[in-house]
Order: sequence, then C-alpha cells, then structure tokens
Amino acid sequence: MHVSNRVKALVVGAVSVVVFGAVAPMIGGASLTHELGSMSTVGNCSSVGGQSTVGGQSTVGGQSCTGPSTAIALSAYSLTGGGKVVVTGSQFVVGEKVDLYVFDGTTPAAIGRVTATTGSFTKSVTIAGRAPGTDIVEALGSHGSFASANFQLLPAFVIKAKSVKPGAAVKTTLAAFHPGEHVAFSIFRSVVGQPCPAVLPPSAVSPVTSPAPVTLGSSGKTAGTVSASVTVPSASVAGSYTIEVNDMSGTKACGGIVVK
Repeated sequence: MHVSNRVKALVVGAVSVVVFGAVAPMIGGASLTHELGSMSTVGNCSSVGGQSTVGGQSTVGGQSCTGPSTAIALSAYSLTGGGKVVVTGSQFVVGEKVDLYVFDGTTPAAIGRVTATTGSFTKSVTIAGRAPGTDIVEALGSHGSFASANFQLLPAFVIKAKSVKPGAAVKTTLAAFHPGEHVAFSIFRSVVGQPCPAVLPPSAVSPVTSPAPVTLGSSGKTAGTVSASVTVPSASVAGSYTIEVNDMSGTKACGGIVVK
C-alpha cells in the first residue's frame, strides 16, 4: 500500500479521521498533522515522543500529553544492508494497529505492521533496498501514536567462499550501495594492519577483469543490491587476498579470501 509522505489527521471531537494526500480542514478550531520523518507541534503541546495533542489535551484515546512518552527502541543502531532489526514499542494506545516505516529523508517505505495489544509490541523487520547512510524507523499507530528512532545503514559485501584456486570464480552479493549505480571490483594481496577497505598505491591493486562493472538494482527491495561472480586472476600466487568493491558515489566494502 502506498503511503503519502504527509499523513493528515482531522480531529472531530475525540475522533481522529486519517486523510492521505490531502490537507485536513479546520473543524472546531483544531487540526492535527502527522508528518512522517519530522515532529509536529499543534496548539499548546508538541508531539513529544509521538503524543499528538491539541490545546493541551490529547485527541487520541483520552491520554494526556503529560503522561509517558510513546517510544520505540531498536535491537541495533548500526545495520548492514539486508539485515534484520527488532523494533520494540512502548506507551502506544492499547490495541491499536501500528505501521512501521523506514525513512531516509525522502519517501517512507512500509516494512511491517503490528498490534500494540497491551500498548507495547515487538516486531522483527528486514531493512532492504536502501542506500547507505542515516535512516529512521518510524511507527505510526492507527489512533495517532507516533515514535521514531535513527540508525546507521552500512554497505554489505558477502564473498561466498573462503578459499579458491587461481582462475576460479567466486560468488558475491552486495547490499546497501547506491541504487542504479555501477560497481567495480578489484583484488590485492592482504596487508597486515591495513583497514578494510585498504588505502594502497594504485600499483598494488589489480582490477578484476571478470565481471566488468555491474549495475546495482534501482528500485524496490533490490535497490542498491546485486549478485556477481568474481574471477580471481589466474596468475595469483598462493596467499591471502582482499576483494574490494566500489560504487560511483565512493561507497566501498571488501572481504577476504585465500588463494591456494
């Protein structure tokens, strides 16, 4: 289901009516705005921790803005592309449906739905089809509760073999790179004490001729991802090597392999 970046709520007495893609009119002098990716302030009380209020009194479930703050916590705040994270919510309206989104400052993407049976919930979600950088998990309840938490998304590069012979092809997968860009592979002898990705003189790095630069997925859950087979140069001598991958925006990742 497509969710607009702006979610408007019209307040009529104690009833909230959610309107997608439209500006809510004023009725009785009160209107409520939920905007995914930001905090809103209405009347005399701000939406602290996701408690949306008008004129100092909550318009949702009869709760007061002076009560506990709606909040979510993540099981990890630094994730790799395609990974899972557990979202734990508290102080939501008892029994409300809570939609979960991931938001990067442009367009929210739905990643799950859960019921806050006792006002709390726990939900495991997968973060896929995203570019690297700072993202936000947002929780929007059917009664207007709202909370968010930031996390850092890191590129993932998986080499599906530990050792190979010279000239062999190695399967790899990439995630959380920049969607639609080309990525290029290179290989070099591992250097003790060097970070990954390493900073090496150009003469120490051998571009991989197979595959040629490949294109990352551009949309949906495959955005920023690709699978590719990398051929280890046939002239490689036995030892430890590093395979490095770079996209056009400068995002790098690498992994190790042993040539026997």
